[in-house]
Amino acid sequence: MKLCVAACQILTYPDPRKSADRVIHWMKKARQDKVDVVSFPEARLCGYQCAPRLGIAVVLGTAHWEAGKLYNSLLVIDKNGQVLGRYSKMFLAERWPTPGQLIPLWNVA
Repeated sequence: MKLCVAACQILTYPDPRKSADRVIHWMKKARQDKVDVVSFPEARLCGYQCAPRLGIAVVLGTAHWEAGKLYNSLLVIDKNGQVLGRYSKMFLAERWPTPGQLIPLWNVA
C-alpha cells in the first residue's frame, strides 16, 4: 500500500477566516494531486502572525496541549518576536487544565 503525504507551509494571517480560506485552497489542491494526508503547521487558524511589528514583548494567555495534556498557560514572546517559552498555570481555579510543574523566569524587556 502506498501513502502520499504532503506538508504545506503557508502564511498565517491576522484574520482567521483568511487563513482558513488558504488552508481549504491547499486541501483542495492536495485532493487533486491524490494526496492521502496533508499536514499544516501549528496554530494555522488562530489569527496570530510571527512577524514582529511593534517592538514590544508580549505575555499572552492561551491554552495548549503538550504530551497529551491540556494546560492553561502564558506564552512569552520577546520584543523581537522570539518565543521565549511558556508558563503553565500551577494554581488552578478551573478543573479542565493540567497543573504546571515549575515557575520559569525570562528577561522580556
